[in-house]
Amino acid sequence: VLYREDWEKHTKIKEDPDDATAFSKFFKDVKEMHDGAKPWTNETLAARVIEGIDQAIDDHPEAVGWIRANTPGCSLNAQSNTSLEEIADRLQHPIKVQSNIIFTKASNGSANSLPECLACTYEEIFLSFAKKFFNSRVGESLCIESICNMLQEKYKIEIEERLKNLGNFVLLNIDPDEIDNIRLEFATNKLVDITSNGKFFVWRLSEFGLQYLKLLHERSFYGA
Repeated sequence: VLYREDWEKHTKIKEDPDDATAFSKFFKDVKEMHDGAKPWTNETLAARVIEGIDQAIDDHPEAVGWIRANTPGCSLNAQSNTSLEEIADRLQHPIKVQSNIIFTKASNGSANSLPECLACTYEEIFLSFAKKFFNSRVGESLCIESICNMLQEKYKIEIEERLKNLGNFVLLNIDPDEIDNIRLEFATNKLVDITSNGKFFVWRLSEFGLQYLKLLHERSFYGA
């Protein structure tokens, strides 16, 4: 259970004393009923969600996943441990990454940002950093930098065309919300072990992530 740390600032309960009393009681009851309930802020929410998912998996090894067990056509075998092939298929689906192209105007050198949605797959994102850091614990910023470099290289011609009459390219970055999505995707699929150190995250390929990287390498090398 997660609750907003500054929840009192984001409600209208102060306008009605009865509502304030009832809500405060509810809030207290929830924290007492759920041992380990934690507060969150905009800076810590993503880390709290990842910790919660990991804890749920550890606490409930008998659980069969996100799909209800009584869903027609689903069997326990189909909902057991996700295979590498299933992950590979999932990560090959195309997505659009919200990005910003930073450039300087040729006239005065002032910095400007050009929003862009750049299409790729999670597999391309994974390979952009996994090949470099597969045996190391690295700060998230280095992984994100590798992802940005991949997008920049993939769309080099298109970026140059877009900036032809605007200015000179400086760098490409990814929106913070998009980084949250990428982090959760790899943590949920257990491809990357992600730990938080205050406001900072550290990434390292999990054992499953290493197996997945080997699978992609074999597919590429042997043309499978």
